[in-house]
Amino acid sequence: MAKLRLEIVTPGGREFAGDVDSVVIPASEGEMGILPMHVPVLTALSPGELRIGNDGREERLVVGNGFAEIEASLETWQNHPAPATKKHRFWI
Repeated sequence: MAKLRLEIVTPGGREFAGDVDSVVIPASEGEMGILPMHVPVLTALSPGELRIGNDGREERLVVGNGFAEIEASLETWQNHPAPATKKHRFWI
């Protein structure tokens, strides 16, 4: 299966960079699923859960307000930190 390159960038720096199978983001219009070869999109993110699918596993991360830019082969997520009340491994 084809992979897509995902980068998660916060005000503190790059939190994640790697090849994944899929990403589901909390876009301002609702959840948006991203697969390899997705059309280019620039969208605002709402606070919520970002899901990364890779090799049959799913990782869930909390994101705050920000934006997602989907290019032909590069997905870049830039967010403000999630509230401190969220219990997750790290904020993006």
